[in-house]
Amino acid sequence: WQDEKNHDQWTVGGWQNSDSGLEQHIRGRGSCLTQSNFSMERDVWYALSLRVSGNEITACVNGEIINRIAISPLKIRPLYLAGSVEEATGDVILKAVNVTETRVCAEIESPCSRYEAEILTGAPEDGNTLDAPDTVSPARTEGGREALSRFVFPAHSVTVLRLKA
Repeated sequence: WQDEKNHDQWTVGGWQNSDSGLEQHIRGRGSCLTQSNFSMERDVWYALSLRVSGNEITACVNGEIINRIAISPLKIRPLYLAGSVEEATGDVILKAVNVTETRVCAEIESPCSRYEAEILTGAPEDGNTLDAPDTVSPARTEGGREALSRFVFPAHSVTVLRLKA
């Protein structure tokens, strides 16, 4: 336990009393590490034990292991990418997510003559409201092949690049 937004959690009899799971919360975002089927009965006492040894967590009910996980250190990469080709046009569509607090400059090699980009940026806690509906909104840009040689992905951004055939 570090704080409300950063901790590990063991849930027993969760999800309508049908499972047990170990969860990890980092910066307020939860992730299920391991899950198993388990339900608790009313008016029955259970011996629960949770052992932490190094990076391994073991959860037991009545001496039986129901969850075990070795947690690997979180390794955040600066840029996550996915790509596809639109068959109708031959355009290459590249989707990039920069999860870091700094911009990432990358070289994109492509035979395309030009590109169009739609970029969504904002701090992780940003969100749109009725009073401020455009706090997080896409920006559109375009350019030629030469601009791709040093393309900048802004901090905390999602970019969709369409490399024109």
